Amino acid sequence: MPMPSDEAKVVEVPAKTEKKSKSSVIGRVADYLPQRLVGKTGNKKTPDGVLSSCVSVVTGRFLVLTDNIVMEDKGASSSARENLVNECTNMGLISALMLTIVVPMAFDNVTDWLEEDYVGSGFAYLDGWIGQQQGEDSVQSTMPAIHDLSLICYVLSSLGYLCSTIVSVIGLLCVGEIETDTGVEEFLRNIGSGTRIPYLFWWNGAFFVIPCAVRFTLSCKTLGGLIVMCLIELILLILVSCGSVHWVRSCISGHNTVHEFEELQLSLQEAEEDVNAWFAHNQNPGALQDCLLDLAGLSDGKVMISMDTVSQQRVAMCFHKKHAEVIGVPLSPPDLYRMAYHVSPQ
Repeated sequence: MPMPSDEAKVVEVPAKTEKKSKSSVIGRVADYLPQRLVGKTGNKKTPDGVLSSCVSVVTGRFLVLTDNIVMEDKGASSSARENLVNECTNMGLISALMLTIVVPMAFDNVTDWLEEDYVGSGFAYLDGWIGQQQGEDSVQSTMPAIHDLSLICYVLSSLGYLCSTIVSVIGLLCVGEIETDTGVEEFLRNIGSGTRIPYLFWWNGAFFVIPCAVRFTLSCKTLGGLIVMCLIELILLILVSCGSVHWVRSCISGHNTVHEFEELQLSLQEAEEDVNAWFAHNQNPGALQDCLLDLAGLSDGKVMISMDTVSQQRVAMCFHKKHAEVIGVPLSPPDLYRMAYHVSPQ
């Protein structure tokens, strides 16, 4: 059996390199303060174009923006439990309210405008301008199809709102059993995009709009009224569609911007420099909250980046120390600690 030679090649397994988040220099809320270096979270940005926003409105993709960060485990802080509870509560209440509106319509508004109240009284479809142009025979042959369309749409709408309510309640019960944010984050990883199910059922409830629009259109008795009614329906459809896309697109864009950077971290020396510069620029310094607000970061001149907890405490300690020097009351280190860290004296 041949022995392996000394020149045999050793296969090396490349070590797994971790993805380092990039850093960026940002400005400050108070423009006279020096710029600081802030790390980027590395979270993947969600497409916020017009077409992507339209798809997001229909599919509810914008509802899982925070959930995606949790599932990717990028270290972003989020109140997962509170967010999920609010989402399920709002969706469940709205769906239950709409269910109480649509179900009576399914019983009362399907055939009332397609039937005569008494012999010879006529009905809305036949008396309308379109019905008059079609003729009685054509109207009678079209009525069954319109009746079935209205009935199917009302049933789909009722089932959509009912299912949305039920799934929302089940979601609340699941969250109630898990209780903690950590458990809810694991729940979100397991359920994936399933948090959009109540929203998709809620969209299904919008089918009742179709028979309503058909009824309003066919009931117009004059050509002018028909044109005005069609314009109203078209304008409302455009406004609702454009408004929804604009809201969702703004939501996605804001989410991408807010979660682009990590929190601002200041060393003790940087905090002291910034506080001294703040006092030098403000002859009548205000409260600590004013100083913390001015020392926060500013991305692209529009998004404020807050400091982490340790940096805020360092700024608070430097602020109280400098403020005591200004008014001529020296503070001991224990006093500074109590004021900066909110530790009450024993």
